[in-house]
Amino acid sequence: KIDLITTAVERGIPIISSMATGNRLDPSRLRVADLQETCNDPFARCLRQRLRKRSIEHLKVVFSDEFPVTPRGTPSGVVASTPVVPPIAGFLIAWEVIRDLVF
Repeated sequence: KIDLITTAVERGIPIISSMATGNRLDPSRLRVADLQETCNDPFARCLRQRLRKRSIEHLKVVFSDEFPVTPRGTPSGVVASTPVVPPIAGFLIAWEVIRDLVF
């Protein structure tokens, strides 16, 4: 993911990326923002740090501001996802691409 983002930025290709949607239950908490504005997302934090080392400060992302929740009965450390949140994140990305191209 880091290499893909780096290549897109170097070539001037617009890019949007999805952050972690695992262990998120509420699709209404999904946001489109700059990577610098993400919160409650360890994956986004790691990506932000690694991209900063490559002098990439800004990236449009879809993320959830919801704290990750481990569903009952799920072993600790296992990332689960609902059948709702990841696809809605994908729809948000698609909408952003359409909006950027058309409007």
